[in-house]
Amino acid sequence: MLLRWMIKLFMRHVGLAFDKDSPWQPEKQNQSESDTALEEQPGIFCAHCQSWLASHTESIEMSGAHRHHFTNPAGLSFEIALYRQAACQQYGGKSIEHTWFPGYHWQVAICAQCHQHLGWLFQRAHSPAFYGLITDRIAGLDVGAIASR
Repeated sequence: MLLRWMIKLFMRHVGLAFDKDSPWQPEKQNQSESDTALEEQPGIFCAHCQSWLASHTESIEMSGAHRHHFTNPAGLSFEIALYRQAACQQYGGKSIEHTWFPGYHWQVAICAQCHQHLGWLFQRAHSPAFYGLITDRIAGLDVGAIASR
């Protein structure tokens, strides 16, 4: 009995089922919660941890485009996609320096689950805030045009 239990434990460890009907068949893998979330909730997700971030209906345009390409003062280039809302946390203080959208303060936006840098929250007085999310750090994007600046 102990030997059977040890074999069963080992087989599960290497991903095989051990039962009387089919002792050496691969065990069915359960979908992870993040895989299920990807199928059940259309929208965009953190590319690192697969946490849901926003619905496609939250996408917006500024200057006639949903996606924009910018280069910061350090020479790093980013393609960002714009969203009214996103399940992100803000990190650090707000800044107006080197803003990509005139009159808007920016603040770093991170994934609420894994804390990866996903983009920025842009805010200004008397205007709705929006997120600029880095396209290679999110999954589930719609195809959109890039507006270079």
